[in-house]
Amino acid sequence: EAATVVTNWDQFVSALSNASVTDIKVQGQIFAPNTVNGITNGNDSSEAANAKTKSVDRTLSLAIANRALNIYGDGANSGIDFRSYSIKPTAGAVGDILFSNLSIYSANSKGPIDLSQVSASKVTFEDVKSEGVMFGGGQNTTVVIKGNTTSNLADSYTSLAGGTQYVQMNVPHNGLYAKGETNEDKKQPRGAKQLTRRAANIHSAKNVIVESDATFTLNRVSEGDGISLPSNSVVEVKDKGSMTINMNTSSDTSNPARYHNAAIFMPQNGTVKTGKESKLAINS
Repeated sequence: EAATVVTNWDQFVSALSNASVTDIKVQGQIFAPNTVNGITNGNDSSEAANAKTKSVDRTLSLAIANRALNIYGDGANSGIDFRSYSIKPTAGAVGDILFSNLSIYSANSKGPIDLSQVSASKVTFEDVKSEGVMFGGGQNTTVVIKGNTTSNLADSYTSLAGGTQYVQMNVPHNGLYAKGETNEDKKQPRGAKQLTRRAANIHSAKNVIVESDATFTLNRVSEGDGISLPSNSVVEVKDKGSMTINMNTSSDTSNPARYHNAAIFMPQNGTVKTGKESKLAINS
């Protein structure tokens, strides 16, 4: 079956909602408009003064049928800018989702797609360049990395819609997400729990797997963690795979992004696995 070609945001959302569509080809660069279903993008002028500190997450709930989805670009310049919107399926189950040959931009703390209400899922990024949060909404989700994939997270990025888009700042300074605070964490003084950090590049997933022969580079400029997962999660680099995590290494000792950051964080316990002839490098 031929792929459905999309050249703008409305066509993209329509394709996601069409149960008969499994392959979505992104032609050129598309971006979420300033208003989606009556919801204004979280970097609107009315919030510009607070955009650096105020949570501006927006959720777009969609009826997405349970089927595998292949979302890919038709060339080197193909990209999707979700801006402050995260697409949230209303169903309790979705098929595997593949993003490939794309640049993906997301200022939402949960990333481009929110699978937090889905029973089990797998999201794959293959030959993807991600700006902002790559993935952060799916405690039952396995994130798979293939090809040559990069995740960059700074305080903001230049939006495909034009102008500066700030990434959400809604994580407590102690590094734990409010929903998963431990008893010890709850004893911290109120000031320590202010929402002063941006979400990790990848967070709140079940596992992160870098496939064989894949190269994954994670760059973190903002204060906060690179990968932050619940306890008992797994981060794995398979045979001949490579993962390099570059945390903020500024020589400016007054820069808070140098401190209280973990390349890979799990609150109580977890597993990091490396395969034969694999590489795991952390520059912090």
